[in-house]
Amino acid sequence: MDLTVLNLAVPHLAEYGPRMVKPDSGIALVVTALSIYSLGLSPIFTLGTDLIVNSAPTERAGAAAALSETSTELGGAMGMAILGRIGMVVYRSRMTETLPGTGSVYPRLTSHGCRLCVDRLRAALCGPLDDTESF
Repeated sequence: MDLTVLNLAVPHLAEYGPRMVKPDSGIALVVTALSIYSLGLSPIFTLGTDLIVNSAPTERAGAAAALSETSTELGGAMGMAILGRIGMVVYRSRMTETLPGTGSVYPRLTSHGCRLCVDRLRAALCGPLDDTESF
């Protein structure tokens, strides 16, 4: 079997690992599945970098490798930022409960709203025992 075919087949087989994880799965299964998935994807990244570096002229191979690494890191960071923002929007849109004594301030916190939320939460939880004015 050709090595390239094997390198392309391994990630497809490895993607079934995270699909085995269920909500009640233990942490060992999660770590094992994601480790196999990461190991399965590593040939793709290696082949991609190899293609980029080999397609550049010899004197520009270092710049090509740096550009490949930078784009990989930027893509990962942008993906995490975008998915994090989408997750936050979904979480906040589905949040129906508010903190005790905060009314409707909590779902749309600003810096002023955050301070107001902290003050109201402190008053609701500590009441007359509150001596943390310097907090």
